Amino acid sequence: MNDKFIKLTDKVRILNPCYNSDVSSFFGEVDNFNFEKQTQNYERLKKILARFNIHFELIWEGKFRNEEDKIYSRFLVKSVCGRIFWRKYYGMSVGSGQNFMYIDGRKVKTTKILKANNELLYQYFNL
Repeated sequence: MNDKFIKLTDKVRILNPCYNSDVSSFFGEVDNFNFEKQTQNYERLKKILARFNIHFELIWEGKFRNEEDKIYSRFLVKSVCGRIFWRKYYGMSVGSGQNFMYIDGRKVKTTKILKANNELLYQYFNL
């Protein structure tokens, strides 16, 4: 699973987190994966998605050294249904990063999902 891109929909593809990972890479089941600094977000997202009978299944994760030689981790988590992806991305440049969910290919900031009320969550996940 080290292809350069991962296809989320027919029109959306993203860089595989495992691609060009010079420290380590992992592809497998999300259960028991150590999300380190993102553990709290993972647990909160898992609870939100469970209300819509959506569950995370797989993860691609890559660790790499940035241009300051610091190790960062980037990952992509896929739901069982394949409609929902959660992506934490760091680039090679210092300070570059993103934390988004893709819902049927539509990109939404993870913080918006975590702060959303029930009505907004329903709009996001019951398309």
